[in-house]
Amino acid sequence: MPRNFGPWIVLLALLGALLLLVLFLDHEFPTALRDEDGSLGLVLKVLILVLVGASLVPFILRQPVLALRHAAIWAGVFVLIIFVYSFRGDATALWNRFVAELVPARGVAEGEGIVRIRASADGHVHVRALVNGQPITLIVDTGATAVSLSRSDARRAGFDPDRLDYSQRVRTANGVTRAAPVRIGEIRIGDIVVTDVRGSVAMNDRAFSLLGMSYLDRIGGWSYQDGTLTLRR
Repeated sequence: MPRNFGPWIVLLALLGALLLLVLFLDHEFPTALRDEDGSLGLVLKVLILVLVGASLVPFILRQPVLALRHAAIWAGVFVLIIFVYSFRGDATALWNRFVAELVPARGVAEGEGIVRIRASADGHVHVRALVNGQPITLIVDTGATAVSLSRSDARRAGFDPDRLDYSQRVRTANGVTRAAPVRIGEIRIGDIVVTDVRGSVAMNDRAFSLLGMSYLDRIGGWSYQDGTLTLRR
């Protein structure tokens, strides 16, 4: 075969690949490509590819092997991008699981309305929640009748601890203390949201914030098994 036929064979191969791509798109998306808007969009894309290809003709004619190699590389990059994009949902789920292993309190959302939180090394389940839109970590306490906020967490959630009425007597592991009753506008864990939650603010600033039954009783359900708390909307 004469040497000067080589570049033209490469160019014909690229045009053939373009034709196969068009036929593939027409087979996979027949409705989209056969209506007026789809056809016009396809024609426009083909014209763009033709213009780009035409700009590369001089390079192809001078160095056909190198041009073919570059085309193969870009085709591989395109396929890789499509492959990664198609698995974006799985990648996000894997990333969330990885982060949950490092920070158990963040939990893992599994489907709509299901959140699983693994117990931490201290044996307690720590939950990262949005309390009135602010990220606050609470310890799950099924023995607590209401959500309890420490003074610092209450301040982050929009309450002024210095203006509250600490009229409640609360029995804790460290004895009896006082707390101020409050109504929490919203508590969100994953996509599980409860509004107007009965709560309290502890007078002692050393107290931990607790996720009590005033939240758990108002969601769809919850269970604790094998060191994992499952919340359902």
